[in-house]
Amino acid sequence: MRHLIPLFLSLFSAALPAQQNLLSSQPFFEATLPQYQRWLDGCGLGPALQLRSVEVKTTESDTLLLVFMGFQSADPDTAKATWDRLRADYARKTKGEALEALLFDKIGWYFEVPRAQTRLYLSDNRLGSKANCWEARVLPGRDGQPLLQEKNYDCGFRSQDFPVSIGPQDLYGVAQPSVAAFQRQMDKKAVFQKLKPWLTQRFEKAQADGGWSHLRFTDEWNTLRFEVRDLRQTVIHTNESSWLCEALCSCRTCQPRELLEVTLKYLPLSDGTGGFELTANIAAKYGSGIWEPRTGGWHDLDDEPAKKDLLRKYGEGFMYDLKAFLTKP
Repeated sequence: MRHLIPLFLSLFSAALPAQQNLLSSQPFFEATLPQYQRWLDGCGLGPALQLRSVEVKTTESDTLLLVFMGFQSADPDTAKATWDRLRADYARKTKGEALEALLFDKIGWYFEVPRAQTRLYLSDNRLGSKANCWEARVLPGRDGQPLLQEKNYDCGFRSQDFPVSIGPQDLYGVAQPSVAAFQRQMDKKAVFQKLKPWLTQRFEKAQADGGWSHLRFTDEWNTLRFEVRDLRQTVIHTNESSWLCEALCSCRTCQPRELLEVTLKYLPLSDGTGGFELTANIAAKYGSGIWEPRTGGWHDLDDEPAKKDLLRKYGEGFMYDLKAFLTKP
């Protein structure tokens, strides 16, 4: 009997009228969300999968129902691992049947939409501009079987800005130069060229656990942009580790890896002093402290108030050191 259920759902979906105009049904779809979630909860998928929203999309020739599901974890690596485990468990219990096929058929059952007009999106639980660091799309495939496509996205960083102003009056140990002389000495090209070896020395070095950090400049013209990987105890400067870290390895080797992206922007001041403003846009991420994160497996340092404050303190200290370097004799 259990094996007849997916077959019945598939036949039901196929029997639904094709090419419905779904625009007027948005209230019905939203009202049906709790029913689908109750089914997920009842069959044991609810602790992992959450039904977030539905949306009707208009194309040139059709209207589509987009169904968005997420996971309890906001970390894309954890979300993908959860999805892989759910699929493997379901295939083992049903002798090879696909979990995404069941989810797809249940959309047809509850939302009463033909398979050809349905799209299912599963992604990590990030919101706003950082949504979909990892996503699985279930689309109508051939021979009645749904087609699964998975993709990792570059979801960007959350960042903070840290400005400092530098003028002739800030130079230490020398007579204050004229405005013209200061502007020649401290134009954008000269400042960037002076900062590059200082940044390299500051960031490329041995780390506390025996690793080595790596700096890469990605823009040296309009802005001075660089990326630093494999940092430890730089922004997160505590020795705290998770229970999982302590169970798998010693805390000395469980310091979370940090990743920085910094863009320095140079803007001449218009107050007649000849000075300029440098603004550092700093974004930081960190790993679990157990494994090296994949492309999408970083946590934002700016997600929590305490960690946001860590980034603020780091950025202010970084700009203090940068100004001191540029203005020293």
